[in-house]
Amino acid sequence: MKEITLTFNNITTKLFSDEEGMFNLNLLHKASGDEKRNRPSYWTANSETQKFIQELETGIPVSKTKRGRGVTGTWGIEQIVYAYASWISPEFHAAVIEAFTHAVNGDGKKAVKKAQWTEFRPLRSLVVKKLLSLNVE
Repeated sequence: MKEITLTFNNITTKLFSDEEGMFNLNLLHKASGDEKRNRPSYWTANSETQKFIQELETGIPVSKTKRGRGVTGTWGIEQIVYAYASWISPEFHAAVIEAFTHAVNGDGKKAVKKAQWTEFRPLRSLVVKKLLSLNVE
């Protein structure tokens, strides 16, 4: 079981894979800010998403929905996680890729730090714009 700690917009979430190597997209949704419009069920209902899933499947399922007891929700392999994250936002997509890359390379602390850095992009943009507008010589 692989475990990845993702921090985005001051929300820290532990993502983990199940016995089939799939990650819970509902936890990823919460990590992104839990906006209703970004629910995994909306993403999986999209025709482009369905085509993408079909392209990845080679007789081995790449996504599933678990219902009932235990951890429920929509699950997917790493490629599904990346595609879902990209559908949510470019910033979230970049944070997820960085966190997974650093976690795979065994650098969990760097993964968290890199994901946390993404939180401040909007603030950095405002500061840069303000500094440029000051026209200081």
